[in-house]
Amino acid sequence: MNLFEYLKVSEGLVDSGGHQEADCIICLAFGRNDIEDNDLGLLGFMAERLDDPKMIEIINNSFFDPGLPNIKLAERVQELMLKHSFPALLQWEVAVALDRDFYENHKDQVFIIWPPKACKKGFNSKEVLEKAIEIMDLKDFNIPILLAHKLHIKRVVALWEAMVEEKPVVVNSFVELFDEGSVQDRTRDRKTWRRKEFLVRIHHWIFGWV
Repeated sequence: MNLFEYLKVSEGLVDSGGHQEADCIICLAFGRNDIEDNDLGLLGFMAERLDDPKMIEIINNSFFDPGLPNIKLAERVQELMLKHSFPALLQWEVAVALDRDFYENHKDQVFIIWPPKACKKGFNSKEVLEKAIEIMDLKDFNIPILLAHKLHIKRVVALWEAMVEEKPVVVNSFVELFDEGSVQDRTRDRKTWRRKEFLVRIHHWIFGWV
């Protein structure tokens, strides 16, 4: 991906095909309506001490609102898991948004990416992908389907390709809505996203992340 294409923040990526080559799904979240970024460390602290089903139970019982984009991403994950029988590595907001019965029936195939306990200023996409790669190495997965919000996926793929030699399979999430209730202002509306996302992509390029 050249720099000009990478900086087009109002465009997504087309489905790359090659689904049969993949052996897992990685899905990144898009905002959330509860829990501020500076409180994520506590969540990471808990996740180190409790197993994933217990964490999901606690968060669901706290009436956590993952936000509409993550609910739609979770629905797309469920569809792909059922279609391909792939395991899924999910950023925690998407995992929490899974249908409860679906999670209960597929929890052995769902690997949740929790923020680290040292997290103080948010859990960025690069850090999420680094944790996903750790899980892939541990579970001997090789080629993921990458899934994200339609206006986020281009940066996710650029980060992945800078970290891993194998190209990912890109699948259209069909998710392009925003949620005005998000605790992250950049994911509340398209105008704010475009403005802030451009600066984030410039940052990633300057620091050699992509």
